[in-house]
This record gives sequence, structure tokens and C-alpha cells, in this order.
Amino acid sequence: MIWKGLRWLDDEEEAERPLGVYLLTYMASVEIRALRKRFGDHDAVDGVDLSIRDGELLVLLGPSGCGKTTLLRMIAGLEHPSAGEIYIGSRRVDGVVPPRARGIAMVFQSYALYPHRTVFGNIAFPLEAAGLPRANITEKVRWAADLFGITRYLDRYPRQLSGGERQRVALCRALVRDPQVFLLDEPLANLDAKLRNTARDELKRFQRQIRRTTVYVTHDQVEALGLGDRIAVMDRGCWASGPSTCSPATTSAGGSRSTWFRSSSGAWSTWARTDTCTEP
Repeated sequence: MIWKGLRWLDDEEEAERPLGVYLLTYMASVEIRALRKRFGDHDAVDGVDLSIRDGELLVLLGPSGCGKTTLLRMIAGLEHPSAGEIYIGSRRVDGVVPPRARGIAMVFQSYALYPHRTVFGNIAFPLEAAGLPRANITEKVRWAADLFGITRYLDRYPRQLSGGERQRVALCRALVRDPQVFLLDEPLANLDAKLRNTARDELKRFQRQIRRTTVYVTHDQVEALGLGDRIAVMDRGCWASGPSTCSPATTSAGGSRSTWFRSSSGAWSTWARTDTCTEP
């Protein structure tokens, strides 16, 4: 057994594979069954079912308060479901499996960088917590920084970076954990419009490169259509419904037809393409 990344590998041949190659094979599907979260007498998430495929980028789209972040936090293990089941790969994780053992990495809207640590220190933190040898930490940090084009910033502090650069640092820190699933909670929300468009393209390219299962939360319809392989539209803790009759309402974002539907929410209009609407 040989230690590489955050795992013990079975043989020397597997250990000799470059980290980037190893990442291509390490992903998992996510299955959610009748998931519910109740706060007092309010159902923030109300009996949701969802299947997310290996290597897919699925966007949870909906207005503030619709339950999309609560759903993401339950997948991460930061909230305990009131009912229902969550599977990552073939393993059931709701209940007793702590966040650190679920094989997930989460990027928050605020990025949650440590201001007293350099970029190198921020990216290295989960590796240091896992007790990796220093040489392995340096290798993985530099590999991730090179992937995102921030190698020249490794000695800087977060206050010395732009919003887009801080976002890349947060993604690097998530990537070096070798997660099975990425959970992204509106990571572009703090960027200005021009930078958000650039960052969205970079994020899409990055996800295609590592082929990692990703769940992305946003309230921005344009962002959802530009990023997602499929889009699940939430409204008041449930999946929004429309003329497509899909539940949840999902879409393949690269279709050729332009058909649209609107949810029945009185305060907010949810738009999503239904080019090739299918069950997730």
C-alpha cells in the first residue's frame, strides 16, 4: 500500500500515475431519495428525489429561500435531513457519516479563505490536516495552482488578490482533497458581471478537464444555462413544474431548440430551457 493524495493506493504502478490522470477516474454519482428538511413548521426541502450522474455538472436553480442551499448542505453533511436518504457512489451517507468522510469538497460564496495564510497555505491546509508528507503537499499544491494559473500568487495573502483570483484559490483548495463530488454554493456571486462571465467559462473548462461530479447552486438563469449539463429548478422546497411535465424540471443545456417554460411562483419567474427534457 502506497500513500498518494489523500488515499492509500494498492500498488506501485497506480502510485506512479500522474495526479491529474488519477483524478479522471475518481468520481461518483449522487442519489437523493425522498429528502426532507424541516425547520419548525416549515419544510425547507420537501420530499426531493434526484439522481446526478458520474462526472456531470448539475445546476440547482431557484430564487432565494427555495431550498437549494439547504439541499446542498445536506449532501455535504452540514445539515441533517429530517427524512430521506443520500447516496454518494454506492454508499449511504446521511446520518452517521461526517462531512470529512463523504468524499466531497465544498466552495462557499464567501470563499472562506484564511486571511493569515498565504495562497500556498490556504491550498495546503486540508493536506496538512490529513497528515501528508511535506513533499506530497508541495507537489499537489503546485499541480493545482498550475491548473488554475495562479502559481505566481502562491506567496501572496488573500487580501492581495482580486475576487477572481480568490475564487481560484478556493477551487484549488477543494481540488487537492481529491473529492468524489464538488459542491459549489454560488461561487461567482461576489464577482462583477464581466469577471463573472470569464470565471464561468473557466469553471466550465475546469470541470470538463477533471470530469468530476459537480453540484452547482445559483439563482442566475444565464449562469445556469451557461454551466450546466442539466438544470434542476427548485421552488418552495420542491421541484418546479411546467408544460414539460418533468419532475424535477431538468434540461440538457446544449440542445438546438429554444423552448422555455415558467414556474408558477408568484414572486419570481423561473426560466429554464427544455430542449431535451429528461428525468435526472
